[in-house]
Amino acid sequence: LIYNKSNKIIRADILKRMEKLGLCDEKFLFSVLEKGGHNERKQALLILTKNPRLAEKGTKKLLAISNPFGIRTRLIKANLKLIDEVRIPQAEPYLAALAKYRFFWNRSIREKSKQILRKL
Repeated sequence: LIYNKSNKIIRADILKRMEKLGLCDEKFLFSVLEKGGHNERKQALLILTKNPRLAEKGTKKLLAISNPFGIRTRLIKANLKLIDEVRIPQAEPYLAALAKYRFFWNRSIREKSKQILRKL
């Protein structure tokens, strides 16, 4: 309740404190991952990476997205940016799948996925 009614600065502080205290409310973190802003999503993903099972689940939620006719390209690009910043090894199979996306509207996704794969 406090999180939903607060501003971005307080939200970021709440997530940072959760990380420091080792708190991992899976349901809450996945809701932040789904609906939060970039910095909030990044912080939630950092917390999820502490647990390999949750890191796998988080990367699946971020990257296992179908993209018919390029309608979700913007979302996938934003998620790729998060994965690039956080560097999650569990993302490798999903990045490999994205690197093989076909059709011209997926070109930027293919290139970004390959770039991140090289960094991992």
